[in-house]
Amino acid sequence: MVTWLRRLGQALLALLGLLAAVVLAWMASQGPDAEPRPRPAALHPPTSPAPDAAQQRLQALLQPGPDDPAARLFERPLGCARGDDCATAWHRDIAGVARQLDTHAALGRRCDAALAWQRAQGPVPEWLPESFGPSTAMPTLGAPVACQRWHVGRALVAAAAGDDPATRAALIASHDWALASLRDARSLISHQIAYSQLHTHLQAVAAVALRQPGWADTLDAALPAWPAELLDPTRWMPAEAAFGRRALDEFDATCHEAPPAGAAGEGLGPAWRWLCRHRFGWLPEASRQSLDAMWLARIERLRAGALAWLETAASARAAGRVGADDPPLQWRNTYGAWLVGLSWNDRALDTYVARPADLAMHRQLLAATLALRRAGVPPAERAVWLQQHGGLPPEVQRRVGWEPDGRALRWLTWADELRLGGSPEQPSTPFRIALDLAS
Repeated sequence: MVTWLRRLGQALLALLGLLAAVVLAWMASQGPDAEPRPRPAALHPPTSPAPDAAQQRLQALLQPGPDDPAARLFERPLGCARGDDCATAWHRDIAGVARQLDTHAALGRRCDAALAWQRAQGPVPEWLPESFGPSTAMPTLGAPVACQRWHVGRALVAAAAGDDPATRAALIASHDWALASLRDARSLISHQIAYSQLHTHLQAVAAVALRQPGWADTLDAALPAWPAELLDPTRWMPAEAAFGRRALDEFDATCHEAPPAGAAGEGLGPAWRWLCRHRFGWLPEASRQSLDAMWLARIERLRAGALAWLETAASARAAGRVGADDPPLQWRNTYGAWLVGLSWNDRALDTYVARPADLAMHRQLLAATLALRRAGVPPAERAVWLQQHGGLPPEVQRRVGWEPDGRALRWLTWADELRLGGSPEQPSTPFRIALDLAS
């Protein structure tokens, strides 16, 4: 019995010795850190010490009193979520839309004045502070969204009343607000908001076409071509790279002092803070340079176009080649490499690359359905006509389907395909354009 206990103790000591040797080898291999290097020019977003007067004026739009809660513009019926058949829903409750506008008449007057001012002013680029990260308080982005939603409501009500000039003016205002948001966007979140605004605008055009299919001039005026560079995902990457760098800086600061609320590393325990402070598993400059290299590689990859990126991502998902959500641990700069990998995994990035592509596809399909309706194609022949005369590229054509009666078109977005892994057994939420009112 004593012999077995002695052997067990020896085995435990050997195991502890091996573990200690591994830890000591890991600690000895961590340094030194990389030599400091300037941030690459391609990853410098435009920043300024404070927002200018034009930006402050836009921010001041949404300071409503108790009788003017702008947030209610986003409630139904005017509020419409991604994937919803907004045009049909708005048609069913146009009286509810009119009541929402009446409730928010004061906001509407402010939005009308702001739109006239913004058209004269020109671009109002999104303000980015000189250094911003997880703990930075950023301006709200709600004013252009609320004002655009107001003009969408006006277009719907005017179309229901048969007022072509008023509908046209409101649709153009909706488009101007949405496109200005995209033109002025710098950060990822502001781009996502602008994409959503433009989707809402396209839904509004579809709703007017559903109710007033003969208003060709109005519908065409509301659907101008967009500059291709505005849909380039690399537009927001410098801001995200700067945000990630600031997050690493905030984490490094927590090695030495208690972090502010919301800062990276806020929950770091004493043991990790000791390791971090002595640069065991944490090399801040090497981590910054690794993050920069990752973003530069992504920008370079997108030179081949977003479509090539998305097709590669979709093929990988369909084949089950999908990376883990958490990055693997590395021997050197263990925590730094893990933080860099965690801050942006490719699964999340694929979805953000997909969103401007989905927006462009939405516009292509809406324009094709307007042409189809203008040609007077009966429902039974619409699928064939769209394939032969719609002018859609193959990568869009393969994503389109028709409802059995030919009165509505559906399509699968890139974002949904990537989210679902391309599996036909899983349900998706394709967008829908109704071409005829339900009888």
